[in-house]
Amino acid sequence: MKKTYLALLRGVNVGGKNRVPMAELRERLERLAFSNVKTYLASGNVILDSDRRPRWIREQIERALPEAFDLHDEVVKVLVLSRDQLEAVIDDRPEGFGDHPETYHSDAV
Repeated sequence: MKKTYLALLRGVNVGGKNRVPMAELRERLERLAFSNVKTYLASGNVILDSDRRPRWIREQIERALPEAFDLHDEVVKVLVLSRDQLEAVIDDRPEGFGDHPETYHSDAV
């Protein structure tokens, strides 16, 4: 059964290095048999569906990146989260974190 995952790519499209065009990344991930692949701007954030485990997804993406793109750092890391894991990050955020998006820009790390 396919599940939806969030893949966060660390170190891409930062300061002109490790340029990974999102349209090309989408196409590459679709060729790896992921479905419903969506990217967000040039952030390196990807939503995709797969029937595989997160570790396998991470390994496939980390292996495919240097094969498909000219990376300055061959070790681009990927974090793959399920919906439940992402919701746990949001639920466990520090008090007040993200409560005023119109005033403060907050990131989860």
